[in-house]
Amino acid sequence: MFGLVAGLGVGGGIFYYESLVDAHLARGLSPNLLMVHADVRRVMRLAQERKAAELAEYLTGLLQRLADGGAELATIPAFSPQICVAELAAMTPVALVGLLDAIAAEAARRRLRRVAVFGARVTMETGLFGRLDGCDVIALRSEETNLVSDIYVRVVEEAKA
Repeated sequence: MFGLVAGLGVGGGIFYYESLVDAHLARGLSPNLLMVHADVRRVMRLAQERKAAELAEYLTGLLQRLADGGAELATIPAFSPQICVAELAAMTPVALVGLLDAIAAEAARRRLRRVAVFGARVTMETGLFGRLDGCDVIALRSEETNLVSDIYVRVVEEAKA
């Protein structure tokens, strides 16, 4: 069974759920999925405050619920929680599909040289958490970072968070 930590932007959770179902159906399979809803405001606050240990503890609790429900593999399909990926790796009760690993591999496969990162402030300020090796991450001006982050947070929080 595959576990999905949703709620970090309801629209994103719906997108990932639909994509997983479509991928299974395209292969003639019936998906065996389990979802748990995270508190997006709490996650965003802890990520922005760079409280990686506290965020990892919170996410581990959600992953434990997935494990208790039978999930053997899970993912957290959102960028801000990736601030605690190292702490989480040491605590998780299930194997995790790494969002940043997939993105970094795709950037390398495509031989991307320059990229721009948009999203929550912590995602932009860390250049996708320093995971884009070999890429020049285009930095926004301070006022642009503020604007993009404010818009991103508003969209995420207003989507039935």
